[in-house]
Amino acid sequence: MSKIQSLLEEKVKSFIEGKKQLRENKTKDVSKYRLILPPSIFRVSNYPRRPAAVFNPGAVLKGGKVYIFPRLVFDYYKYVSSIGVFELDVEDILSGKLPREIEVQILLWPKNLWEFLGCEDPRVIFHDGEFL
Repeated sequence: MSKIQSLLEEKVKSFIEGKKQLRENKTKDVSKYRLILPPSIFRVSNYPRRPAAVFNPGAVLKGGKVYIFPRLVFDYYKYVSSIGVFELDVEDILSGKLPREIEVQILLWPKNLWEFLGCEDPRVIFHDGEFL
C-alpha cells in the first residue's frame, strides 16, 4: 500500500469516527401519518361520475385545514385528467380519522380540443389569501 493510500484511509477512518457522535442511530416511523384515500370514497359535487383514479395531489395548509388538490381520472381508456379540491382537518389527519365519503369539486378540466390529454399533477401555494 502506498503512503498516500495509507494517509487517505486514516483520514476516512478519522472522519467516520468523528461523525458517529453527531447522529443517533434510530428510526422514526412516519408511516402512521400516511392516509390512503381510495377513489371509491370520493363524490364529485359538480360532475355526475365518480373518479376511476385519484392521485398525485398538491396540498396547502391554511389554519387548521389541509386543502388537497388531487388529479382526477374518470376514464381509463382515454386517461384524461381533471384537477379537484377538497379539505380535511389537520387534527383528523393526525388522528387517522377519515370521512366515509369525501366531497371533491372539479376546478380545472380540459375545455378545448388541444387540451385532450387533460391536466397534469397540480402544485399549489397560498399567497395573500388566494390559492395560486
